[in-house]
Amino acid sequence: MPYPKQEEKSRFETRINPVTRLATWAEALVRPKQRFVRQLSPVNDMPAGLQHGVVCVAVMKNESLRIADFLAHYRQLDVCGFVLIDNGSTDGTLEYALQQPDCAVLNTSHSYSASGFGSQWINAAIDRCRLRNRWLVVADVDELLVYDQCEIYKLPDLARLLEKQHLDALPCLMLDMYDDGDAERSRYTAGSSMIDASPMFDATGYGREPSAVKSLRPATALAIAGGPRARTMFDHTDEASMLPYLHKVPFMKWSPGAGMRTSHEVDPIIRNTLPLRGALLHFKFLNNPDLTDKARLRELDHWNNNQQQSRYFESLGKTAGATFMFEGSERYRSSRTLVQHGLISQLEWAP
Repeated sequence: MPYPKQEEKSRFETRINPVTRLATWAEALVRPKQRFVRQLSPVNDMPAGLQHGVVCVAVMKNESLRIADFLAHYRQLDVCGFVLIDNGSTDGTLEYALQQPDCAVLNTSHSYSASGFGSQWINAAIDRCRLRNRWLVVADVDELLVYDQCEIYKLPDLARLLEKQHLDALPCLMLDMYDDGDAERSRYTAGSSMIDASPMFDATGYGREPSAVKSLRPATALAIAGGPRARTMFDHTDEASMLPYLHKVPFMKWSPGAGMRTSHEVDPIIRNTLPLRGALLHFKFLNNPDLTDKARLRELDHWNNNQQQSRYFESLGKTAGATFMFEGSERYRSSRTLVQHGLISQLEWAP
């Protein structure tokens, strides 16, 4: 699917969509805050180590394949612990999380879609666990946050750097990762590195709808176009609302008034448009037989009656051994790879 070529400066320029803002405010009126607090039940005690430092908060369901590497990645970035919201896992994910000494686990059996796709549970969990006035990471279990020189500078360092620049959040590009076509390499097993199994990404082809009129449509609110899903699974006849949103704000200071408006947009509104950018490496398409399991599709509770998910299942099931590889594919070697391709910001770390 072709995308308009744009200048580097404007490729990721964020427009705040007033139509979508009105719609999400209206949704909030029928989602009273206390309703979501009541939907969360603590499964274990809050680990003492979570009282200070950066905490990672995530919603999970049947993530036994990814959870070990997810936890390892954020521990490497020096989080002090995790608040995990389990939405009815049946594959051992919950049991695994409860064995981890740095994980507080909350449970809910309520609807994922009715909670704003987990965003309202996140808000409720942060208040329930008294995590306000802290820098927090909010990420799905298939998302790994990276930023310039994250191999050296950890999340507490990043928080200090942002505060020195009077910034309170790090907006990110969701970067879909995929394997390099090597069947042996891409045979992923639980606990191994997601990056090693799916090291490839689209280095080109990202942009935004250039038309100011069309950008007012709700579907283009914060939608960065591009990536392997848009390139291989959708075409020009599809509605813009079908395309995956590639914008999130996973790292911010949860001061009073801060929160998840949707899973792709935060409050205060200005935090969606801050100038520095990181990336969420997104491992939706690990080599997993469940991706083409129709029974699993029927159990999902995603956006618009699983409309996008159905397209993914349909596309992946068409051709055995299909690959996302194309001439614009690049291998992730470190955060510098993304800086070099202009996908994340180069940060001004002190020498």
